[in-house]
Amino acid sequence: KALVAGVYVEGCEQAIEVGYGDIQVEILNTELALNKVGLRFGDSYSVPKRLYLGTCFAEGLVASTNFEYNVLDWVNGLDKTDLAHIQLHKSTVFMPSLPQSLATVRWSLPVPRPWTSLDVAPRVRWEQATGFLAERGLDDWRWDLTASKIAYLSKIDLFTHANGARRQWTGWACGATLRVGLSAGFEGLVKALHSSNSHFNDESFWPEIFVYALDVVLGAWLSLPTVGRTIPFTEFNYMDDAFKCATRWPRNSSSVPTADGSITAWSTSKIRPLFRTHKEEGWFISDAKGEHERYLNFHDYVLFNYLCQCGKSTHSHFAVDLPDGHAWLLMVDNDRCFQLNGEVAADLPDAREYDRLRAGQFRQLIAESCDWAR
Repeated sequence: KALVAGVYVEGCEQAIEVGYGDIQVEILNTELALNKVGLRFGDSYSVPKRLYLGTCFAEGLVASTNFEYNVLDWVNGLDKTDLAHIQLHKSTVFMPSLPQSLATVRWSLPVPRPWTSLDVAPRVRWEQATGFLAERGLDDWRWDLTASKIAYLSKIDLFTHANGARRQWTGWACGATLRVGLSAGFEGLVKALHSSNSHFNDESFWPEIFVYALDVVLGAWLSLPTVGRTIPFTEFNYMDDAFKCATRWPRNSSSVPTADGSITAWSTSKIRPLFRTHKEEGWFISDAKGEHERYLNFHDYVLFNYLCQCGKSTHSHFAVDLPDGHAWLLMVDNDRCFQLNGEVAADLPDAREYDRLRAGQFRQLIAESCDWAR
């Protein structure tokens, strides 16, 4: 038997792991945070080579902000998840920070709360632009976007990255974009992108998640709700060799392959592209001041792109026209944000002109004017 009481654990691969054997673990008044996995029953060994006869009882446990799983009850080699090993009593388990498998994660139902902001006007404009309710918080969107079943697959676009290099943590440099219908009553855009993450023009699903998370923190009201989701291959009801490239195939053949990615609540508003050709790339730093002013959040959009180090393509800037004749810029298609070297890309001697504009125009606007600070 083992007793864990009054402990705070962070920074570990597994904060507490109940592995193979027949140990009985009791956890009392303990908090697990900022670990890869909070509380786990099972390990990376497999049955029948190892027997898992132990139990785990937790009371007063708080498992929050762990990156992959807050509570993981899973034994390698079983064809289905057995959630009977861990018993939780008077405990709080939040949703994990990153993509997760719904079959192996427990969380408490979200408590609706407003996404607070000192400036009410952007909330209202965002509602007008997206059709979503601003009062819904991050946990509410996490619940709707990850717990809702996929009712149908309406569209799938497969692609292979131009620089298809092999990386240990990404698989082949390729991916898929899918439009899915959710049982929550709206559609979602899934990006399952695996790419090399080694150059400025890289694409990945992680920035999609990070952009919305930063938006929530800053109260910028610029992006569509986006969280991470790991979806079992069977939910797509789709089989294609190219799609396999964007999925994670388990070592154990009895387990179901999954696709890691981001899922965005897709708005039914008339979201339109801001530009269509490379010739329009310099619009942000042009002298079209009157046109800029039509976009009510122009300076917020500029600053946010700079903070997120976005090297967006020409076709990746979007806006929605509002009823009063103004417009609202939206951060959509954010897979080229949080670039590893986005800041210096504009200064590289061999950078293409539109690459310089993509990375450098927002920095230029912030450096040459204080309009963004209004």
